[in-house]
Amino acid sequence: MGLGFHKPHLNWVAPKKYWDLYNETEIPMASDSIPPKEGAAMGLHPSFELRVRSGIPKTGKLPPELSRTLKHAYLACISYVDEQIGRTIKALEDAGIRDNTIIIVWSDHGWHLGDMGIWGKATNYEIATRYL
Repeated sequence: MGLGFHKPHLNWVAPKKYWDLYNETEIPMASDSIPPKEGAAMGLHPSFELRVRSGIPKTGKLPPELSRTLKHAYLACISYVDEQIGRTIKALEDAGIRDNTIIIVWSDHGWHLGDMGIWGKATNYEIATRYL
């Protein structure tokens, strides 16, 4: 059996209960939002995938409040998918087939969440392999 989840791809929408797991004021923001001097140009893109969305400034630094809301949305989507994986494992257990099932979880890439001023994927920086 194969099972795939679209989240946390954009658009970052998740049921309210997953938003409620986080206190928005306590969400840690990117500790270094400035691109590295003489960094690899390939990795320093203008966050094109996010910037085409409604309500997102097309250029420039994102406002702090919007940045915090975006990160909150991303975390809510992660928690939503995490619960779906847990429900799948529970269903395997309930069916009595968990012990004979190999579970492999993988992802296609990480996301910069304001790190180096980038909101997006497709960079060659190591930080893109982590979600926080």
